[in-house]
Amino acid sequence: MMVKFLKTICLFALFILAANTHAQIINIPDANFKAKLTNAFFSYAKDSLGNNIDVDLNNDFKIDQSEALRVYNLDVKSSNIQSLQGIEYFKNLFKLNCSDNIISNLNLSNNKRLQSLNCSKNQILNFNTTLNSISSTITELICDSIGITNLLLNTNNFVNLSTLSVADNKLAQFDSKITSCLKLTKLYCEKNNLTFLDVSKFKDLSVLYCDNNLLYNLDVSGLKKLTQFDCSSNNLGTLFLKNDTINNEYDASSCIRFFGLPCLDFSNNAELKYICTDKSDTLKIKRACANYNLTTTIVNAKCNADANGSTYSLHGDIKYNNSVNGCQSNNVIFKNVKILINNSTDFVITDNNNNFNLNLYRGSYELTPIIQNNYFISQPTSVTVTLPEDTIPQQFCITPNGIHHDVSVTIIPIRPARPGFSDATYKIVIKNKGTQIESGTILFNYDENKQDFISATSTPLSLSGGELNFLLAIYNFCNI
Repeated sequence: MMVKFLKTICLFALFILAANTHAQIINIPDANFKAKLTNAFFSYAKDSLGNNIDVDLNNDFKIDQSEALRVYNLDVKSSNIQSLQGIEYFKNLFKLNCSDNIISNLNLSNNKRLQSLNCSKNQILNFNTTLNSISSTITELICDSIGITNLLLNTNNFVNLSTLSVADNKLAQFDSKITSCLKLTKLYCEKNNLTFLDVSKFKDLSVLYCDNNLLYNLDVSGLKKLTQFDCSSNNLGTLFLKNDTINNEYDASSCIRFFGLPCLDFSNNAELKYICTDKSDTLKIKRACANYNLTTTIVNAKCNADANGSTYSLHGDIKYNNSVNGCQSNNVIFKNVKILINNSTDFVITDNNNNFNLNLYRGSYELTPIIQNNYFISQPTSVTVTLPEDTIPQQFCITPNGIHHDVSVTIIPIRPARPGFSDATYKIVIKNKGTQIESGTILFNYDENKQDFISATSTPLSLSGGELNFLLAIYNFCNI
């Protein structure tokens, strides 16, 4: 009896062991997926150390749970797979590449350690359901060419996302939640139907490909870490590139090098009217525009143009207040005055009729007359105008701040004297820099033993002993 009882216990134990072993086998209904996993001749799986491994360790053409747990990196691309059922047991999976298959449903809710997913070129019916199943550990998501029309990123699931590729889809816009992906460094969204793209929140973005879309305006200013940028083949009207970084060496080979961007491409944007860039890069961008046959594109560093590059006219004049009645239309001309724009190196100079005219883009500007000495003051000292709202002519009134006598006489050799050569010619320039009307005479002396006086445009009052005496007519300070 005892022997029979022991045999019964042993048989029962063996039955339990066999049952447990059978329970560890993973059900993988897709024949192509299973064949890929049990094929020992392809290095498609890696362990935690990055070493190539055979998933079917015991070569029984089955995959059990312990074998699945050894896999950290799995590449089953281009295998004609319809279903990845069974992938939920690969709980240590860090990286999965299942691209170029015919997968229609993909559930990764049990793959809690997944960091990288490439599911491009599949037939996933509801990709947003797949997105909701992805763990917050995900840092790289590549889903090109799967026909998605919208992308709904769960804010909590994608806080660590650094690389997003949704190229060659049918996206018309990004969901607003994408701005929560603050760690994004690489964004590939080329070949879609995007008409608007806001990347202002992605301060760490280094790579942006948004070419072959329908974008009208694009602003990447402030993205100081951007190293590759392609916005070619869009409908761009304006492009903002200014980011105040240090200029790098220019390379006119396959891409344009500037302000830290090794590669920039904005070709095939025939309607591009305006580009704003750093001032140090304007010549390089203009050169690129010439290469792209964008002959009418405006390039500057003002960053306040209208979408169509429109400019607005602003004009005015400068008068001299020589009496207590203020500046009148019949006041004397105060010409050749420099007017500084926004306290920068940009300026305009009044013409001989004391007028100035500016063509400026939309925005606010401060105009400040620059007087060459401290004998005069400007009223007002400066004026701020906003275009296109302020269209009235601007007038500055120059007033003396005291009595100042200051006349300069300069002799300029137009054709210097050289022995044996033709006549020497000199120009006398008289400038009244003071605040008073001046008169008198000018004496011009020369060596009579070496030179002879021939003629002058103004007849001298007297000529004797190598001395020419010219009448200094009444020279107002405004004349030169």
